[in-house]
Amino acid sequence: MGLFPDEFEIDGVTHAERNFDEDVTVNSACLNDEFVEHSRRFAYWSTLYELAAASEARLKTVMEQTYAHVDAMVRRDATASAIKLTERMVTNSVITHELYKGVQEEFQDAQLTTHLLKVARDAMIQRKDMLVGLGANFRAEAASDPSILQKQYKSNQ
Repeated sequence: MGLFPDEFEIDGVTHAERNFDEDVTVNSACLNDEFVEHSRRFAYWSTLYELAAASEARLKTVMEQTYAHVDAMVRRDATASAIKLTERMVTNSVITHELYKGVQEEFQDAQLTTHLLKVARDAMIQRKDMLVGLGANFRAEAASDPSILQKQYKSNQ
């Protein structure tokens, strides 16, 4: 396994089409190809990040709704049993309830996925900056030595 998991699950859909380690790597011998491919790679990782962020927001809402539902159940059960509860007792009952814990774990997994994909998107932004710098260096070298352009042209044929 590389820097990132081999696949990401977002809203029940597994995304495993691309390999981050390969996508972020730059082959400086073929800068033209790298420039051409960069926008597609960036779009892929940015789209996954946005999907993960939206999924995280939905799961946060579900978690909050589950909290309210379990809170109401705990209070109703306590009232029916004539048990007097403090707010701390209600909170403890809610956060330890299996229904709430399950949704909370899903939310935490979604947060992790979102954070990892944000790192991937940010790395792709840095990759673009690196490509621009490498391109500028290549142009400067080519201006001082025209044979570089001839070698590049021949290698692309």
